[in-house]
Amino acid sequence: MSFTCQSAVPTAAFLRAMEDHARSNLGIEPSEPLRATWGQMSDTFNEAIDSAADPNGVSRWRVLQSATGTGKTKGLALYCSMLVAANDRAAEKNGVLIVVRLTRQADDLAAEIRGHIGQLDVHGDLNSRCVAVHSASTCGSTIEAARQADVLIITHEAYKRALRRPERWAEISSWRHPYVQSGNAVKRTLNVIDEALDLMDLTTVHERDVRQVLSIVPVSIREAYPGQIAALEHLQLLFREIQRCPQKTSGLVLNGPAPAEASEVSSETSLSLPPSCSMGPVIDALMALDVSELTWTTASPKEATANRNRATSTLETIESLLGSWAFWTQQGQDQRLSFAALSVPPGLVSPVILDATARHNAVLGLLAGDVDVRPASSGARRYGNVTIRVARPGPVGKHEMRKNTDQKARLLFESLGTELRDGARVLIVSHKDVRASLKGRSLPGVSELVLCHYGEVDGRNDWQDFDTVVLFGLSFRPEEWAIGAAIAASDEPEQGVLERGTVLSATGFDDVKSALVEGAVAVTIIQSINRVRCRRAIDGDGNCEPVDVFLTLPRGALGNRLITSVLEDMPGSKRGAPWNLRFAASDGSSSGRLQVAHGVVSWALDQPVGSYAARMIKRDLALTDIEWGNFLTDEGRHGSAVQCLVAHAGLTIERGRGRNANTRVFRP
Repeated sequence: MSFTCQSAVPTAAFLRAMEDHARSNLGIEPSEPLRATWGQMSDTFNEAIDSAADPNGVSRWRVLQSATGTGKTKGLALYCSMLVAANDRAAEKNGVLIVVRLTRQADDLAAEIRGHIGQLDVHGDLNSRCVAVHSASTCGSTIEAARQADVLIITHEAYKRALRRPERWAEISSWRHPYVQSGNAVKRTLNVIDEALDLMDLTTVHERDVRQVLSIVPVSIREAYPGQIAALEHLQLLFREIQRCPQKTSGLVLNGPAPAEASEVSSETSLSLPPSCSMGPVIDALMALDVSELTWTTASPKEATANRNRATSTLETIESLLGSWAFWTQQGQDQRLSFAALSVPPGLVSPVILDATARHNAVLGLLAGDVDVRPASSGARRYGNVTIRVARPGPVGKHEMRKNTDQKARLLFESLGTELRDGARVLIVSHKDVRASLKGRSLPGVSELVLCHYGEVDGRNDWQDFDTVVLFGLSFRPEEWAIGAAIAASDEPEQGVLERGTVLSATGFDDVKSALVEGAVAVTIIQSINRVRCRRAIDGDGNCEPVDVFLTLPRGALGNRLITSVLEDMPGSKRGAPWNLRFAASDGSSSGRLQVAHGVVSWALDQPVGSYAARMIKRDLALTDIEWGNFLTDEGRHGSAVQCLVAHAGLTIERGRGRNANTRVFRP
C-alpha cells in the first residue's frame, strides 16, 4: 500500500526518475522486480514522513532489505533531491537525516544529491541544501549549515557519539529551514540509516583497566576529587565481591532490582554500581599534568603518555556506566562490566533502515513489536555467475586462527596457488592479527592482491571490480555483545529479559545468544563477499560478472547453517568443488580423527530424518577419502570413542558392499 502526503515525492515520479537513470547511465532496461524494489523504497519513505507528521502516529522502525546492487543508495539520492525541490513548492517542509558508514560515503552521497538537485528548479545555493558533516565540530558555521540543510549526512560513528551528548543530538536531529519565516526548529521527518548499522552500542570496562587508572592517579588528584576516586575504588571492590559470589554467571546484572545473589555477599556493595558522577574533572587534571609528572609509573615518558591516554579513555567509559545498570562477564581472568543500549534511539522519528542482510539480524527479531521489516522483492538480483568454494580446515574463530599463523598462511597461499584463475584480482579478508602473516606473500598469475581485516571492509566499494574474494577465518562476536543485545532489546533493559535482575541463564537464553552470534557471523560473511564485483548488477535481470568465493567455515551444524544462509541470500549462486585447504595434515592423529567424527555427527543431526550418502557428507564437510576412511574404521571398532559418539547420537552407519560401495548414514 502506498502512503503519500502533500510534500512527499509521488512514487510514480520517483519510478520514472529511477528508470531514466537505469537506461541513461547504466544501459539496462529495469525489470519488474527492480521496479517493485524502487516503488517499495519510495512508498516507505513517504510513509515515514506521513507518520512523523501525524501527531498521533506511532514511531516504528521500517527496514528495507533490498538486495545489494538494486540501487538503494542511488534511489535515496534521487528521492532526497526530489524532496528538496518539493520543499520549495509545498507549505509543509521535510528535512532529512542520513547516516552512512564512512566519511567518503558521506561526501560522495552529498555530491550525488547536489548533482541531482542542480537539475531541478530549487532555491538557494546547492551546497547549502545538502551538507555532509563528519565530526562533532564546534565551528559555528558548520553547526549552522547542518541545522539549515534540507539534507544532513553524517557517519555512523558521529551518529553514535551524538547520541551520548544530548546537546549534539539536538543539533543533528533538529532542522531550521531558511525559507520558513518563523525560523523555528523542527524535527527532521525522514531519518535514513544506510548500510548495516550495529543496532546495539556496547560499552565495556575491564577490571584490569580500573586497576590501571587507580595505579597512576597521583595523590594530588586523589585528594582533589575524593568522590570520583571513591567510585573507582567501589568498582574495584565490586569485581572482588562478584568473584566471591558462588552463583556468579555471565550476564549477572548489577543495579536496578538487586540480584538474588546479593544477600550472599558483602552488603557494602550489594553488587550494585556506584552512584553517577562526572569523571571529567579527573580527566582534565590528568591531561594537565606535565609528562615529567607521569613518570612515577614508568621510566619512559612515551609509556607514561600512553598510560594516561588509556586511563582517560577508561574514565570516559566508566562515567557512562555509573548510575545506570551493567552486566558482568568473564573470559579467563578478564572480568568485564558492560552496558548496552540501542543505537537507534526510541525517540528517533520514524527511522528507515536500509539493510540488505536484515533477515539474518537476530536483534531485529527481539524488537519485533517495534520494527517493520519489509520483504525484499523476489528476483531483483541473480547470482548464477557466483561460485562458492568451501573449506572446513578446522576451528576458524579469532582465538584459534591466531595460533601458528605463519603455517596457516603458508598453507593458504599454497592452496590458492592451484585454485585461482590467471589474472585474478583477489581480496583476502582475515582477522587483523592474522594479516601480518599474510603480508609479503604472493600468488602466481594474480594481477592484483589486497589484504584486509574484518571491520576494515564494511561499507567500502574499493574492490567492486575484483573477481575473487577469500574469507580466511570468521569473525565471531564476543559473549558480552550477545548478552548486551538481548538486554538492550528488552522493553525495560534492567528488568525485561532479566526477570527483575536475576541472571541471563534463564531457559532459552542460550538459544537467543546463539542466534544473535550466528546471525552476526552470517551478516559479516555476506557483507564481505559483496565487497567484490558480485555487488554490481550488469543487466536488468540483476546478474553479475563471474566471481569466485573461497570461504572457510567451521565443521558441523554451524558451518552448514552458515553456508545455507549465504546461498539463500545470494539466489542462484552455486557450490563449487570443495576447497582443499587443511590446517593440519591428515596424519591419523586421534584428536584429528575425533574432530572429524564430531563434524559428521553434527552434520547428520542437523538434517531431517533420512538416509544420506557418504559423497554428500564428504562434500559438505570437505573431507578427504583418508579422513572418511578413518572415520569408518574408528566407528567399526568396538568400544571406540567414535563408535560411542555415533551410537549416543542415535545414528546408524549403513555400509555398502564391494569396492565402490555407497556407504550411507541414517538419521532416525
